[in-house]
Amino acid sequence: MMFATRCLIDTFARAQCRLALFLLPMILASLAKATDFKLHSTVKKPIPWGQIAFTRQGYLLLPVAQVVSLSEEELRRERERRRRWLDRPTEEQVNELVQREPGEDERSYRLRRSLAELYLRWLKANPHVAMPKEIKRARKVELLVVKPSLSGLDEVARIPLWEGDIDVVSQISHFGGRIFTKDMTNLWAGAIVGERWIAAWARIFSPRQRYDVTILVNAQDFKQWSLLGEMHPLCWIDEKRLLVSMDKGGKPTLVELRLGEDGKVQEERLLAPSPSSRLSATVVPETNQVLIKRAFVFHSLDLETGSITKAQHGFKVSGQEIKIPKWTNFLIHDGHLWVVDRIRSKLYSLVLLQKASLRIVASWSLPRKMGEDFWDGPLLALDSGLVLVRERRFRRSLGRRATSGTSTGWGSLWFFDPKTSHTPQPLPLPDIRIESETQPATLSPDGLWLALRVDEQTLQVWMVRK
Repeated sequence: MMFATRCLIDTFARAQCRLALFLLPMILASLAKATDFKLHSTVKKPIPWGQIAFTRQGYLLLPVAQVVSLSEEELRRERERRRRWLDRPTEEQVNELVQREPGEDERSYRLRRSLAELYLRWLKANPHVAMPKEIKRARKVELLVVKPSLSGLDEVARIPLWEGDIDVVSQISHFGGRIFTKDMTNLWAGAIVGERWIAAWARIFSPRQRYDVTILVNAQDFKQWSLLGEMHPLCWIDEKRLLVSMDKGGKPTLVELRLGEDGKVQEERLLAPSPSSRLSATVVPETNQVLIKRAFVFHSLDLETGSITKAQHGFKVSGQEIKIPKWTNFLIHDGHLWVVDRIRSKLYSLVLLQKASLRIVASWSLPRKMGEDFWDGPLLALDSGLVLVRERRFRRSLGRRATSGTSTGWGSLWFFDPKTSHTPQPLPLPDIRIESETQPATLSPDGLWLALRVDEQTLQVWMVRK
């Protein structure tokens, strides 16, 4: 009897152990998802495309624009100017509106010119479209510095980035029976945070003006700032070296700036020609490599030699090509490079070695069926895992098994913990607008605050509770 009882107890104990081992991944996944988000505050201002960022001290840097409606007299003068512009020769207008990008192939350039010509002909046939009842203009861009606290967002400083006059256009899109309206302006702005300095920038694209301007801000004292020049900052190499794109001899060029103790430029080192005027860059730790990205294409810049690789549409590792997403930048976390293969729906952890060679450390399959939303990212890293983006698409059936889709321009946020290798879980956060070479989300260094650029007019700050 005692032997039978002991056998029963042993059998029960083994069953409990197996059950515990079976439930352990789910328990770990539940613990990983224990992070909670509570909406803390909302900023409602015109927010240019670009970068939002936290400083090392926990200050949130947010570019905001001043948008005004024209007065009756200003509106009359603007309508007259537009009438004169519509009377100009179409070829002359196309030359003004469409300029060849560095490295752009002839077919792409000709296609953009053809589309611009078709649009101008339609506009001249419908001149009333160019004469709206109300016209909005962006007149100023500032870098708003705020400090999140339990009581709200405390404004610390407003740093001027740009002043001028540029149109704001309302764009109406129809997708899947829904109507989307957004204000469009060719203003981009943001900030790249270093150890001692902040490179804040504004970028203006318009027929009348097209340039970049960058200022250098003291990260310890926001009242101390100075004009750095007409350039576009890409990334901090270290606390005294800044990688920028500058116009040299009429061509965009990658330049390494070395700053002195006072923040003034002591040395300009010319590197390779810039592959585009719209780029994002990421320094790979403990190497001389900088990964440079433009939409689906990336390059590797060697800081030692100043040379840059040819355009690549994906990582080639052991004969396998990884197709990187268009909307998200590279993420370096825990010494690894994290990328999503958009086509295969896989997440990769890579190590970038010297001479731009890569090695796959691990990979995870992300759930997706043909015709479903695409996975992008990773967007950022939380303590317990990565935040992925799932690009929402409007889908329609083409037949029994075939579907097609159009991007909505919105992405939902999902959590994935590589340690548990479980299915990504949706986060209780709003969808975000996605655009190339932008950073729509940033996490404070202490991990307590998450800022999301929800759309062109809204920023939300969330309290992260663990």
